[in-house]
Amino acid sequence: MNVFGKAPPDFVDTPHNKGCMSEVGFVAGYEKAVSLCGFDYRIPWRVHQAQWAAHSCVHAEGDFVELGTGRGFVMLSVL
Repeated sequence: MNVFGKAPPDFVDTPHNKGCMSEVGFVAGYEKAVSLCGFDYRIPWRVHQAQWAAHSCVHAEGDFVELGTGRGFVMLSVL
């Protein structure tokens, strides 16, 4: 899956390492969110950041909270 498409998503374009965008876990989560929502919001950088944050705090004590979820696209990709 090419989450970048024709134009830079999230209004972010960088010549730097985009390898994280082809990681199996990222792509699987992103594709699942697109499938469940029926729409691609084209926000891979934000989704990757949320996945990183969730992974980083998985062993931390307490709860993980996302505010302003809209339709839940980002959290679907994290789950």
